[in-house]
Amino acid sequence: MGMVPDNKHTFISVHRSFSMNRISVFTSGALFILLVVILVCAGCTQPYGETTQTASPTTTPASTQTISAGYETQKTELAELAASFASQIDNRTFIAALKEGPNSTGFATILAQLKAFQATDSRIAFVYILEQQNGIVRFVIVSDYGMPNSATFMMVYPGAPEELKTPITAPMGVGPYTDPWGTFLSGYAPVKMSANETTYIMAVDMRV
Repeated sequence: MGMVPDNKHTFISVHRSFSMNRISVFTSGALFILLVVILVCAGCTQPYGETTQTASPTTTPASTQTISAGYETQKTELAELAASFASQIDNRTFIAALKEGPNSTGFATILAQLKAFQATDSRIAFVYILEQQNGIVRFVIVSDYGMPNSATFMMVYPGAPEELKTPITAPMGVGPYTDPWGTFLSGYAPVKMSANETTYIMAVDMRV
């Protein structure tokens, strides 16, 4: 008689073979998916610190250029005002003010003129006449004469701008500079007098 096949053992053997194949397929699939995830992550990231940034161009602020240009314009205007005011000073009246001092009619007349000059432009802080002699600068008459902290007659100018260390022979603008009364731009122009070693200057100040 031939042997009858053992169906039970045959089924178990087939089942085991199928299970092993399924495990092998599952393992291969899992490894494939893991590899894909690693590759995707590697492609979506880059090392820290290697970010490329585009440098922003640097330019000089337009406001700085505008301010500088504005100062030059203002200094030119102040020099022109100083020249105009200087041309209106009467020599005889001014000489009388120099000789007779603050209580004289000549002094009062020149002071009234300086106040009127200042009133022509709201930007003007002070109008005054200076004396330059032997490198020393003195106030002669100032538009705010008699006010608190005002310069007095023939008072030495403390902290005078460098430009006043040499005689002013033509209209010019200076500044900004700082003296005991504040920070200013100024226009200067000579007051025409008879030729001598003393120079008188019309000055017009604008605060900055």
